[in-house]
Amino acid sequence: MIHSNDFGTASALAAVPAFFAEPRLLSTARHGALGVRRSTNLRYAAGLTHAPLGLDEFGQAMRSYPILFTAGPAPRPIAMLGLPGGSNGFVDALGGWRRDHYVPGCLHRYPLAAIEDANSGWQLCADFASGRVVTMSSAVEHGVEPIFEADGAPSRYTRAVIARAQIAARRDEEAVTLARALLEAGILTPCEAPLPVAEATALRQSFLMISEDAFRALSTTLLAEFARLGWLEPIVMAAVSRHNWPALSQLCTRDRAGASARVAA
Repeated sequence: MIHSNDFGTASALAAVPAFFAEPRLLSTARHGALGVRRSTNLRYAAGLTHAPLGLDEFGQAMRSYPILFTAGPAPRPIAMLGLPGGSNGFVDALGGWRRDHYVPGCLHRYPLAAIEDANSGWQLCADFASGRVVTMSSAVEHGVEPIFEADGAPSRYTRAVIARAQIAARRDEEAVTLARALLEAGILTPCEAPLPVAEATALRQSFLMISEDAFRALSTTLLAEFARLGWLEPIVMAAVSRHNWPALSQLCTRDRAGASARVAA
């Protein structure tokens, strides 16, 4: 539960999404008059080359993006939105997402984020660089959702953000549990993708993928356990999603060429 009189401890900022350019923890005393201007613009995600996924997102994400896992001792599944060192291939110049492609759920709560802190419970922060966090001149302002009620409690808009964040946290925990199990079972291997050498090397260093050979070699006991946990379907989805590499590479190459042409002009 979030307490209405204090929304912040600095430790919560460590878990703020990477695309928050200027995250600040919120409190009713300092930020009681703030609101969020409604917008469907996704320009803030233009530099995002990957986004975290919950298990419930695999089915939609696999239609557009390669699904990989971050490297390291605590892997987690992500959707690749662009190539290493590049930009998001799915956000256009006007801040729109390419039609008919799934928008990862983590992007929908922006510019607010509700973060669960081990010591202080749920904390609320906002990206003050978003251009959408504004001071309200009155309790009701067209196109702006108040962050707090007059009594300091979270507004209806904020409560919805918090509820979605709490659901996402449970889905994220499930995704991280799956990724850890795959790593322990030896199913994850450094990513291989049909890309130029520089991008392919960067991928191998930072991301893991499902090894189909290792998956097929699993014991029947472990396969049965994965089936019991409902993991076989997301594993197959992640493996099949590798077919999205050619389209992603072509999309990013075309966008890069377009950007170079605009600079030259």
